[in-house]
This record gives sequence, structure tokens and C-alpha cells, in this order.
Amino acid sequence: MTNQPKLFLLPLALVAIVASAQQDAHVHGEAQLAIAVNGNELHIEFESPGANLVGFEHVPQNQKQEQALAVASGELAAPNQLLQFEGTECQLQSAEVKPPHTDAGQHHAHHTGHTDHSDAHEIHSTHASFRAAYHYRCDNVAALDTINVVLFSRFREIHTINAQWLTATKQGATTLTAKSPKLQMK
Repeated sequence: MTNQPKLFLLPLALVAIVASAQQDAHVHGEAQLAIAVNGNELHIEFESPGANLVGFEHVPQNQKQEQALAVASGELAAPNQLLQFEGTECQLQSAEVKPPHTDAGQHHAHHTGHTDHSDAHEIHSTHASFRAAYHYRCDNVAALDTINVVLFSRFREIHTINAQWLTATKQGATTLTAKSPKLQMK
């Protein structure tokens, strides 16, 4: 059971990565991506101002804006269309999406497995942001070479993604763009 403390600390480490990235966060056109690896588990958190995904941040004022939030949330809940892994096979275990303007206890989630996400791990902000948390189980996460971030092609208002990652042996940070959307993990 020596792995249990590591698993417990992993979400806290991920929260620390995202919180550190958010000190200067919430710039329109920018988004945050935090990745933590433990064993063959891969945890990814994505955060972006609502303006990048739906074109506004205010409370939806009509059905069209409500539908835009729902569509963006649905797309974020299907990360296999937004994140592609090279070097190993990773299976989505859970995806949790929190669109802006929802109550703290109200989550729009899609679960394909068991997860332990809670409001205590959320980063709170005064701005209207989308937040998504993904949990994958990989065949051999050590072989994970690259994560191709396809978010740019779907959400054209995202110009840069500030990505940070943490593995048992390495950590790093980089800025991804539509012209350079691949995160090199090795």
C-alpha cells in the first residue's frame, strides 16, 4: 500500500500546478492545461475563459447562448476528440466538465469509470471559465511520447495553451499554439 499516499497527493499536486498557472490566468485567447502522471494513471485538467469557447462570459441571456454553453460542455466531455496520445493507448476512465455559471454543487459530468473528483479540488475564480478534469488509464504511460492537443481546431478563439506536466521523474511547462499543438512528454 505504499502507492496509496502518492495517489492521494496526486490531485493536490495537480491543483497546485493549475493554481500556479492561474496566478496570471484568465487572459482571453489563453487557456491552461495541467497533466499529472502516477503509475499508469494520467490526470488532465483544462481551464479556459468562456469567451474562448463560446464567445462570451456573462450569464446566458437567451436560448442560443444557453445552447452554446451546452454544446461546448458536451464537446469537452468527449476528450477523445480533443486530446490524442502518441506512444501508448490510454482509456478514458472519467470526464467531468464544469461550465461557467453553474452552482458549485451542480456538475455536468460524463463518467465511464469511478473517479474521486470533488468541489474541494476546484480552483475558484471570479471570471467565467470552463473547467474540465479527465482521468485516463494507460497501457504503458512511460511510453507516452506526445499529447496532440486538438482543442485549437475546435475552439478557434484559443490562441495559446499554457501547459504544465508532472511525472514521477520529470516536470515541465510549455506554451502550445495552433501551429505547435503537440506536447512532448519525453
